[in-house]
Amino acid sequence: MNPVDGRQPSGYQSYQRGYQPLPPDQEVVRQRQMDFSNIDPVTLAAAMRLMQGGNVAVQAPQQPQQQVTLANGDTYEGPLLNGVPHGNGILKYASPGNRKRYDGEFINGVPNGLGKIIYKDGEIYNGEFKDGLKSGRGKMTWPGETGMYEGMWANDTFHGIGKRVYDGGTVYQGGFVNGVFEGEGEYNSPTQLFIGTFKNGQPWEGKEWNMHNMHQKDGGHFTVREGKRVFCDCCTIL
Repeated sequence: MNPVDGRQPSGYQSYQRGYQPLPPDQEVVRQRQMDFSNIDPVTLAAAMRLMQGGNVAVQAPQQPQQQVTLANGDTYEGPLLNGVPHGNGILKYASPGNRKRYDGEFINGVPNGLGKIIYKDGEIYNGEFKDGLKSGRGKMTWPGETGMYEGMWANDTFHGIGKRVYDGGTVYQGGFVNGVFEGEGEYNSPTQLFIGTFKNGQPWEGKEWNMHNMHQKDGGHFTVREGKRVFCDCCTIL
């Protein structure tokens, strides 16, 4: 700020940590109105999520909401593009399968982006979709259970880093590949704690605490040879 007359210097934009200089040709005009009426609504929604701060007031286009019954019997409420769901809408499934309702983003008739799906058996998924499948970050809960999964998905299954909580208190945190434990992870149950590497869903190498060695500070260190655990501390094969 100009110490003489208190005005904000030209060519500067206000940030929480002070003024940052901007080139004259990139100077921000405060509270300008921008017209996005000709931009695809899904593309615009993605762009808007990237925009930070309050210096630009965005007027998003109002897409007409429609209620239609699709060729397969499913009912849809929301905007259409070329006769198929496109944008934020609600799809109620009448076709065979476990899906009951999807509420979220569509691209060319297929769930893409952020959404929520409710299954007929009571499962609920909140998260990202790609080409109609759970892909990206998301959370799944199961009916009648305290358990859940939260983490990365690919092609409708756990894939990447995630956390799986089971009924009864057992928790696994770590890597998944195609739905099974893989790579570095931690498995904690009421009777066992394992920290180390998993392979094909099973502990492979690391440290384990169980009912027999819970009193030991470092537990028992083992690796797997020929499908059997070899405890390095005492050379015992189990």
